[in-house]
Amino acid sequence: MPTRQRLPGGFTLPDLTATLVITGMLVLMALPALAGTLARYQLKATGEALFTSLNKARATAIRRGHPTYVCPSEDGRLCSATVDWSLGWIARDQQAKALFDVSDTVPRAINIVHSAGRSAVNFQADGTANHDNQRISLCLRGKAHTAVSIVLARSGRIRRETAPADIAAACARHRAKNA
Repeated sequence: MPTRQRLPGGFTLPDLTATLVITGMLVLMALPALAGTLARYQLKATGEALFTSLNKARATAIRRGHPTYVCPSEDGRLCSATVDWSLGWIARDQQAKALFDVSDTVPRAINIVHSAGRSAVNFQADGTANHDNQRISLCLRGKAHTAVSIVLARSGRIRRETAPADIAAACARHRAKNA
């Protein structure tokens, strides 16, 4: 009866093959959960980036003593004619025309919608917003339960909250250009 050849670690080739097959199946089962986790992380990071841009614009308006704005931008230099925030945004000093913040890397899985279809968030020199309360909502495309909102009060105060059901549904249905 022939003896089995053992590999240096004491395993046979069928042992290693079975181990690799089982490991491969476990990895394949874990991939969907990993993709969901990555998408939720990207949503949180994009929301934080937008929240930071808005706060930076408000602080810049107060510090420099003249208006600033944050608007959607397709090219990272000029405001877009559309209200699609899913392509990225810029923050600009209105008087000096200087850019002080640019975000042009919104992941494809994320939708961003702005209340009332506004194309910009404007801050006055005293830090107030020149419109009524505004809401910018972010969500994973097709997943309303992931929607979060950044709410901007007329006073200039910016806060995060869970998006209301109707806005979450609209966000999930939104057809962004970055799709």
